[in-house]
Amino acid sequence: MKNIFQEYDYIVDACNNFETRYLISDECKKQKKYHIYGSVCEFEGQVSVFDPKKISYRDLYPISKDKEKLESKGIVGSIVGVIGSIQANEVIKLILKIGTPLIGKILVYDGLEVDFIKLELSKNKKGEL
Repeated sequence: MKNIFQEYDYIVDACNNFETRYLISDECKKQKKYHIYGSVCEFEGQVSVFDPKKISYRDLYPISKDKEKLESKGIVGSIVGVIGSIQANEVIKLILKIGTPLIGKILVYDGLEVDFIKLELSKNKKGEL
């Protein structure tokens, strides 16, 4: 994965499993690459842009000490389209250096209510979210 990442400035995470997402997060941090995260579960989706100098996916979702496996409940294709479009838009904003990327924020989309919520992410004094 290390060699693949070297060719790109921005890494768009459109995977559907946690092991791959953690690998992407770790490699983005090592190589100082922006990680454009998107996730979908049923009618809900999330998008964020992780800046390698700040918060990473692993900071937001650390692996539990019990190493419990999280199971997917399935996805709705139309929600994938919404989340993927937002991820693409975030990459465009980063490339053009315009607007306000979702760095330090997570956008949560509720497809049943057609509602968006934007939450601020920050670390506490112990370095935890």
